[in-house]
Parts: sequence; C-alpha cells; structure tokens
Amino acid sequence: MAKSSHKPDTFIVGAPKCGTTAMYEYLRQHPEIYMSRRKELNFFCRDLRPESYRGDLVDPQAYLTNFSECSVEKRVGEASVWYLYSRTAARDIKAFSPDANVIIMLRNPVDMVYSLYSHYIWLRHPTPLGVTDVRSQRVLSFEQALASQDERRRSFLDSFPWDQVALAGRRLGNVFHTDVAMYTDQVKRYIDRFGASRVLIIIFDDFKSDTADVYRRTLQFLSVDPAYHADLRVINSNKRIWNAKLHKLVNERDSKVKKLARLVVPDRLRMRMRRFVRSMNEQDKPRPSMNPQTRQSLEARFRPDVEKLSRLIDRDLISLWYGVP
Repeated sequence: MAKSSHKPDTFIVGAPKCGTTAMYEYLRQHPEIYMSRRKELNFFCRDLRPESYRGDLVDPQAYLTNFSECSVEKRVGEASVWYLYSRTAARDIKAFSPDANVIIMLRNPVDMVYSLYSHYIWLRHPTPLGVTDVRSQRVLSFEQALASQDERRRSFLDSFPWDQVALAGRRLGNVFHTDVAMYTDQVKRYIDRFGASRVLIIIFDDFKSDTADVYRRTLQFLSVDPAYHADLRVINSNKRIWNAKLHKLVNERDSKVKKLARLVVPDRLRMRMRRFVRSMNEQDKPRPSMNPQTRQSLEARFRPDVEKLSRLIDRDLISLWYGVP
C-alpha cells in the first residue's frame, strides 16, 4: 500500500556510535522502505539549537524535501542519532507522526563514549573547548577529555552569549561529555510517548553477533517483508585519514565549496562523489585499546544507570556489558 504523503513514520533516533549508520544503510536497500537521502537531519532537535536559529534545520518544507523521491514504499524513515539525547524530540516526533515506529540502538556506554571520542578525533572538526580545540588546536587524550569534561562544559556555556539551554545539547555534545551515554531517561522518554510496542530497542552486541537476525526482526517490527536479503557488509568501522585538509573539505557541511556544489551538482551525483573521495582518503584502522584503569572508572560511573536501564527494558545488561551477574 503506497503512502498518501511523504511524511516519515520511521525514526532511528540513536544512540551515537551504536550501529545506526549500518542500520540506516541496510534499511535503505529494502524495496518497501524509503530512507531520507542523507542521515542526521536533526529536524526535531529544537532544544539543541539556539532559539534564534532560522536555517533549513527548522524549515518544515526543507525537511520534507528529503523524502520527495518516495513513491510506493510502505515505510518512510530517517536516522538522526541526537534525537535520543534531545529532551524534546520524542514529544515533537509524536506530535508530527503519532503512529511512528521508533528504533533505538544501544551499546555498552563505556565503549560508546570511547568510540564517540574517536569519532570526534576522526572528524578533525575543531570545537571551542572540544577534544580538538578551535582556539589552541590542542587535541586532548581520552583521559584528558574525561577529566576536563565538566570544566570544559562550564567554560563553553560561559563563553557564548547564546541560549544556554540550546547549548546544553547537540553543540555541547561536540565538546564531549559522558552524559550522552546515560541512556535510561533518554529511552524512557520514547517508551512513555509511543508505548513499548512502537519502540524497538536493539542492543549493539546482538546486532554485531547476528546482524541478519536483528535485521530480520527490524523488518518484522516495521511490517515489511522480513525475507528480503540486504547486503550486510560492515559499515562505519574505525578509520585513519590520509589527507586531513581533504577530509575537512569533504566533511564540513557548510563550507563554501559545498554550498557552491549544492547549487550546480545534482544531489545523487554529489553524494556519490563524496562517498568516492572519502573511500579514497580513509583506511580502516583498529581503535587502540582503552587504558584498563580508565575502563574500570567508567564502568563504575555508568553502572547505576545500566542497572536502571536493565529494569526498564527487562534485560540483564550488567551481565552482558560487565561480565558479572
């Protein structure tokens, strides 16, 4: 049955570094699912932007153009990992699409924050008081980033005359703070708004160990053909960069070159060119092992929240992620 409109009804809402890019790419392959042309639209992250912002990210018509090529697909979706962290996205998505299906992907919070830190290093995106500081160009070690996170957050908020509530979200996320991996309250917002039957929670360990089975269960959740076989190759592994300047040019969303390209190069061709350049400039590289003392400290920090999350979703995550009953 074709959709009568191009409004999305399926949302992968997070968390960051928990397999959302892979799931987005796998769902895009299904003939009964239309996923937005690009990931991370962040339209519903209104609390994570200054109130004065008036760009495309808050323009409903601009948002819906991301689904304009949808035709006969049964499901229309997008993936924006900061919807989970946002305090208002669940409410706004519910108002926009009351019967939406929500997919939440979660990972051991210790591994998640280490992967997120590595992602910020890989981005080479300087952020005031972030892991790569725009002022000093200093790159913090993981331990330095953890030790200074509260001080850097306070300094960041004190340094800018913007709406402090907005700064406490996505932009501050680029500064890096472990709050993003305190999952329980974030997950509860979606269960409370949509009901448990419309929220699919995927644990990264399951996704990694049996990707095909998790993909099949996701298709069943979305009421599309679960027998479809997608190309389930590994996506978004840890990378090393050959040319930092080229990497920055390709990944900076608002660079002058990108703005010009949007005017003269069709979307599909531009995205293929971007993927090609990135593939030539990146190489898979195993992430260095975390310092055992750092891991132990983070496990202690996250354990109370993991215990609450276990009760919320009725699964023993302490045994899974900590290796102890």
